[in-house]
Amino acid sequence: MRLYDLPRVEAAERGEQWRTWFDKTRERRAKASAQQSERMNASRAELTAQINAVEIRIPRLAKDTLFGVAVANRNAQSEWHAAERGYYNHDPATVASADPAVLERWAVNYLRHVETDYDRLLDSVTGRVGVTEARQLIRERVLHAIVGQYPYLAAECARQEIYH
Repeated sequence: MRLYDLPRVEAAERGEQWRTWFDKTRERRAKASAQQSERMNASRAELTAQINAVEIRIPRLAKDTLFGVAVANRNAQSEWHAAERGYYNHDPATVASADPAVLERWAVNYLRHVETDYDRLLDSVTGRVGVTEARQLIRERVLHAIVGQYPYLAAECARQEIYH
């Protein structure tokens, strides 16, 4: 149902009064949009500064100890997931039975999720302007801190930085 008379609308839009109103409205919207962009950029910069100010501490463990706790953590997670699904089909891994690349992945995951505030930091940026960039920065900072303590995990940290 048309609630307007098209020739009348077109005639009004050709008038000087409408053109003046339209130009002012466009200017006001552009100014408001620029102000909003400035506020959002300031919020992003503030969030980035807050993340950069967080101290990332990674404990120093012997390689055998790290791999042992990483495997134990992986086994505990597997048991929990199996129980959650209502079945027990879990063959516990051991340091000796695990592939070296898998051990490195489990070690990085253990350090990231258990030994740092990684998950709490991710939760703290939820709903904020710049959340995507903030989460990437958190991931990078934690992974770089892991490499600082465990240079032999550098390849796995680089892989996780790229593929997550």
